[in-house]
Amino acid sequence: MRTLPRLTALLLAGIAAAGCSSRELEDQLAQRDDQISAMEAENQELRSRMAQKEATISDMRNRLAEKPKEVVVERVVQAPPSRPAAALAEAGFRVDERSDGTAVVLEGGILFDSGQAVLTAAGKSAIGKLVKVLSSQHAGRRIRIEGHTDNQPIRVNSRGWKSNWDLSYARAKAVFDELAAAGVAVKHLSIACYADTRPRGDNRSDAGRLQNRRVEVLLEK
Repeated sequence: MRTLPRLTALLLAGIAAAGCSSRELEDQLAQRDDQISAMEAENQELRSRMAQKEATISDMRNRLAEKPKEVVVERVVQAPPSRPAAALAEAGFRVDERSDGTAVVLEGGILFDSGQAVLTAAGKSAIGKLVKVLSSQHAGRRIRIEGHTDNQPIRVNSRGWKSNWDLSYARAKAVFDELAAAGVAVKHLSIACYADTRPRGDNRSDAGRLQNRRVEVLLEK
């Protein structure tokens, strides 16, 4: 008879323990359900935000599609030759546009006899034609007369040239004097001599040296 009460006590204890375990499991399941509900709510909110952003982007695309497209036509207009260059070229002069102005290139072979710094008749005629263009188009413009030579050494003679520097200056000065005599104001004139330091052609050939023996009349900017 003593065994029955013991069995009864053990059974009751087991039932009580099982009851505690069920409550804990129910509590855990309830917590999991709450977490899942919170995550689903957060997910729904994110989806709603994404939908709003997609709607905004779609609206912007529609507006851009409806906006008339602007057509930009780039017009490339070539600048016409400057007035001095055009007028001088029409008069038959060789003209170079430089960063510092418009240069008229006068060949030394036309202006001077070999080794001379006295203008020939053809040289005076060329300068007279030049003065007509300058006086009609650009009266009062500053003019620099530049003398140039080839690189052949000069022989000292009765004319007194000691170097190509002397010769380039003397030839520039001869053109200076002719322009002044033709009525170009001296206050607008200046002289520069460069000897053989600014060649146009190859000094190793006759044709190149011919290009280098020259006087340039620069209409300064």
